[in-house]
Amino acid sequence: MSITNFAAWKSELITTGRIVQDEDNSVLPDEAERRFNRYIALVDMVEGNEGINAARALLQSIQSRHDYGGYQNTMNKLLFSFPAAQTAAALVAELPRIIAELPDWAGDLVSSLTQAQGTSEQLTQAFNTSLRSADAKTRSDILEFIRNQEKEGWLEHRQGVLGV
Repeated sequence: MSITNFAAWKSELITTGRIVQDEDNSVLPDEAERRFNRYIALVDMVEGNEGINAARALLQSIQSRHDYGGYQNTMNKLLFSFPAAQTAAALVAELPRIIAELPDWAGDLVSSLTQAQGTSEQLTQAFNTSLRSADAKTRSDILEFIRNQEKEGWLEHRQGVLGV
């Protein structure tokens, strides 16, 4: 199923992307499961030809610490469905928020970028190109995160691949 109303799709994606956490008793378990399943369905609608705004929306939907497997589908859509340049530009635009709010997800994203089966070289080159053209603050924030992750973190076995 393709996305026919981008604004409505994005709004619902962002809303359902706030995955209800186990300790949240304000939402009944059946409703939490319904929202989770709807989130997965919304991500599955993406074909990769929707443009950078859809790629950014996928990243904006990553908002919860525990995803119960839902964000893996989101990351796979981002890494394998969109052209490398769009994926890279979306990542550079959205990573500062994810680094600040959900550093483990930011680490998972940059690590996955460098290990995307069959496309990692294209993705890393596109990411590095996009990062070089980012504004100074964005570039600095992302580079600092990458360097920290190379020391002991998500990128310790992939040093010198990103931010070059």
